[in-house]
Amino acid sequence: MIYKDDDTSVGKRGFLQCYAKARQAGLAEKNVLAGWKATGLWPVNAAKPLVSRLLLNPLKSPPDTQEEQPAIEPPPAIANPPAKAVVATPSKSSDLAAFLRRFPLRLRRDPATRLLFQKLGKSLDTKNSTLATQGAQLLAFQRHTAEGRAAKRRKVDKEDPNRAFANIADVIRTRKDMEPTIRVA
Repeated sequence: MIYKDDDTSVGKRGFLQCYAKARQAGLAEKNVLAGWKATGLWPVNAAKPLVSRLLLNPLKSPPDTQEEQPAIEPPPAIANPPAKAVVATPSKSSDLAAFLRRFPLRLRRDPATRLLFQKLGKSLDTKNSTLATQGAQLLAFQRHTAEGRAAKRRKVDKEDPNRAFANIADVIRTRKDMEPTIRVA
């Protein structure tokens, strides 16, 4: 290989040669196995990713960033939870409004919470109207195709078109009938 300086351009051939050597060195079996072991993927170790320093100290920033991460708030408790918490999937915006009433008053008055529930309700109502429109279109299409289908007709026995032509038995009979008249003298 030719020695090149920092100011020399690298062509396709030179790049491919360098890439092949780097790939061979980087994807060595020991490197791949070490990566799998470090992440806990093989041998399987579910505790390995959970003991990461990034997870254990969420308030401390990683060494490469300088920003402080905000503390994570626990999810809000629902006011007056039933003995058995049953939450049905809402299908319309009024279901969401009833669900919002189960939250504490301070959360219901929070503008971000109200905006979130308004957007979710609008999305559900839009989805429902789209489904209703598509259902009506499908029903109209099914009616249209049912009307367009021809009613079943009875099978009509047609005369065989080959019947008009002579068959072998007719030819033989006609030849026998014509034999006495064709005699050559």
